[in-house]
Amino acid sequence: MAESRMFFINQSDKMIEGMTNNDHGDYWQSVLFSFKAIRKEFGESLTKRENDKTQRMILTKTLSNAEDKLIEILDKTNKAILSVVSADSPEYHDFYKTGTYTTLVNSKMREMLENSKYLLAGVKKYVEKGINQMFADKLEVAIKDFEKALLDSNNMKSTEHNSIGELKKLDDDFISAVKRTALYIKSVVPESDWSLYGL
Repeated sequence: MAESRMFFINQSDKMIEGMTNNDHGDYWQSVLFSFKAIRKEFGESLTKRENDKTQRMILTKTLSNAEDKLIEILDKTNKAILSVVSADSPEYHDFYKTGTYTTLVNSKMREMLENSKYLLAGVKKYVEKGINQMFADKLEVAIKDFEKALLDSNNMKSTEHNSIGELKKLDDDFISAVKRTALYIKSVVPESDWSLYGL
């Protein structure tokens, strides 16, 4: 069974501690310096990836809440629209480009956003014809919040994707460095002292 990432992290930390406490000359110090740099870079990349994952999860929840709020306001707005125009009338298309309210709320997020903006334009147009301005105001805020949450979530997904790619690149280099350094330690230190390095 292959060792886990945590195994190599723990192994590297023990090796660094052992190498720091037991000096074996200039070349030993240069190997230690290089190994510490690789471990640090890997640790920073791993931390960034974990932070990006956490941030994406937070933004996904924020997006879900913004979507729920938008749908709640769309539902109330749709009822107000139906009190002014019939779903069968040509004026109904001033609010819904294609389909109906159900089509709108069941569409993909980007499409829902664009169709909500179209609906908002229709609501504003009909304020003079019986739709309360409050619906336009609340809908406008909900659309802006949803749009921002969608953009933030998509940007974070992209950032997380990049940090995953960077970590994958460093993963192999890090594991290889741990194995190389362990072999170097074993070549310099008597077997009876390997435990000082976690070997």
